Order: sequence, then C-alpha cells, then structure tokens
Amino acid sequence: MNKILQISEQLSLRQLELNDYTDIFHTINTQREYLGRWLPFVEFTQMSYSKIG
Repeated sequence: MNKILQISEQLSLRQLELNDYTDIFHTINTQREYLGRWLPFVEFTQMSYSKIG
C-alpha cells in the first residue's frame, strides 16, 4: 500500500513506484547538464528501464 503525505492543497509526497521510471528518466535526460552538477549518477544514466527490461 502506497501512503500519500499531503503537505498542502497543491503538494503531496508519495513513495516512488516502478512505473514512475519514464517520468524520472525523461527529466534526467532533458536536464542532464544541470542535474549532472549535483547528482553524480546522471552521467551513468543512459537508457530508460523499458530499454533494459
């Protein structure tokens, strides 16, 4: 069961699920230069899970 923590009317937090990978990969791929300055794994993230599995 996935719990949702409601922060405000416009903001909530939930645990990641496997089907979130497309949105996460798209964000990493389109923001690679910016995110790479702060997140060392960006350099090694070259393909989405759908292409691996």
